[in-house]
Amino acid sequence: MNKNNILPIVIILNFVITSLTFVLGCLMYTSNSRSVQKNLTYVEMTGFISNVEYGLHFGKSLDSYYGMEDMMQDVVDTSSSIKRMYIVNSSNSIVFKTSEEVPENSVLSLSDGSSKVAGNELYCSFLLPESTRLIVVSEISEKVAEWRKYYGFLAIVAFLGFAATTGLMTLIWRSVSDRKRAYGIIIAILVCFTVFISSFVGYGAYSEYNKSLNLMYGTIENAVDSDISKVHEAGVLDENIIDIEGYLQRYADNIPEIESVERGPDGACDFTVSSPYIFRVRIDYVLQTLLLLAFSAIILAEYQIFMSSTKSAGAEGENDGR
Repeated sequence: MNKNNILPIVIILNFVITSLTFVLGCLMYTSNSRSVQKNLTYVEMTGFISNVEYGLHFGKSLDSYYGMEDMMQDVVDTSSSIKRMYIVNSSNSIVFKTSEEVPENSVLSLSDGSSKVAGNELYCSFLLPESTRLIVVSEISEKVAEWRKYYGFLAIVAFLGFAATTGLMTLIWRSVSDRKRAYGIIIAILVCFTVFISSFVGYGAYSEYNKSLNLMYGTIENAVDSDISKVHEAGVLDENIIDIEGYLQRYADNIPEIESVERGPDGACDFTVSSPYIFRVRIDYVLQTLLLLAFSAIILAEYQIFMSSTKSAGAEGENDGR
């Protein structure tokens, strides 16, 4: 291969890796952000799900659960994001609902713990007793706008990084006369940029999760305050409220990020984070970042193999010509 062609090829390689990282980075960010939104929705629904499980614990049948739709409607009315709720059975038939609007079959058949985004709505499925599922429809137009904003921001970062590395590679190639040394430097620049952009994407996804923890605490605190207010409205004084610890334990039992919840004398909730779970989450984000980096590494490795085989073929050609 002509040595004068090496720089354009490396620049093309840089463009391919940058484009791939951008696309995969957007997918990674959106996937993780959607998972965060599903977790926040589950936090909002923890009280409702626990109440249903508690009622069925005494032998009630879900099909004949008295006041179920009123309970569901109360959740919708008190939530700023939840728009509709449905309870479906194992045959994907609606048992209870808060709206006459019937979702698509793909929504009604969502398995436990799964979610789906359609337009500005997020559909989440959570398991209930008796092989039924709770389908929650949330409004996420602000979150979708944030995703698009992030795509634009990442595109700018990727473009500026590509432009900067391309300019630096060109400068090195023209100023260093030793072509072997120049080639090693521009490949090192490409590797460093690949590590940077992959780490940048991974950190962005983890930051989104980290911010959600405070939102989670706020959601739980609001739910607790709302429930306590209802008890107060019924004429029950604080000193007559019993087993507040057991009531708060439902959040620790159902939300893996939280080890325990306590309510202080001032009415504020104190949260103890589950350090082992948060550590596992961090490791998961690191692994996702490494996987993103691996795609670029494979392309670089294939390129190096191609260059090695080209050099070998060129050397054999020179020997044959002698």
